[in-house]
Amino acid sequence: MDEQNIQNLFHRIVWRRFIRLPYGHVLDYAEKDGTAIFPTADECNRAMPNPRSWGLPIENGGFFTGLYAYALLEKYRKDKNEETAEEIKILMNGLFLLQDVAKVEGFIARGVADDGVSHYPMSAECQIFTWILAMYAYYRSDLCVDRNHIKERLLRVLTALKKYEWKIPCDKEGVF
Repeated sequence: MDEQNIQNLFHRIVWRRFIRLPYGHVLDYAEKDGTAIFPTADECNRAMPNPRSWGLPIENGGFFTGLYAYALLEKYRKDKNEETAEEIKILMNGLFLLQDVAKVEGFIARGVADDGVSHYPMSAECQIFTWILAMYAYYRSDLCVDRNHIKERLLRVLTALKKYEWKIPCDKEGVF
């Protein structure tokens, strides 16, 4: 099997097993058939088992989704095909959701509960900066049809981070 076929095989495995639809988030782990247990809204609200969602499939949604979206944007830049463009759209919508569920400006959620909105209150540099990386790569790509929308999203996060002196906000006002 040549390198391209191996890459395609791995991509299909990742997409089948680790992409959480309809939200467009890359999971940390899932069963071979793609099933995973997601936290409930109540578990997120009570920060159970912990406020960072460590040990759950949604632990690094911003991180892995940002990195995978960036990789697919690079792939699309080299070989513009419609399937990759659609996958990028799904992942970018997933990244939008991680920002949209926040109550505190600058917060990027790690993932969402079974209701698609509730989330754990703590994020981290790895979630936010890969989110920024993917947003900026998308902004620069020819897939981006509304650069003002992406610019506004990026500026909201970057302005908040600067305001907080580059501390990572939790989704509770004044907690970093």
